[in-house]
Amino acid sequence: MKYAKPRTLKQLKNHPLVDEVWKESQDNQYDDCDEVFWLSLKEGYIFDCEQSSLITTRGFVYEIVDEFNLSFDTIVKDER
Repeated sequence: MKYAKPRTLKQLKNHPLVDEVWKESQDNQYDDCDEVFWLSLKEGYIFDCEQSSLITTRGFVYEIVDEFNLSFDTIVKDER
């Protein structure tokens, strides 16, 4: 797959392999942040390293963008 790596939340939300990105309140999840970001891939794709179509990070935009970019090369079609 050849796609540009997103650098902003808008680019991440519009990425062709991303289904949804959302933020939730998670009290006491992290010492420095009470919110988390979630990202789900479009149906039929997973992060092979996680065996899941979801990733989550602390509620900072740079963290979810960085996590997606770090995991991007592990996105594969879900053959299960």
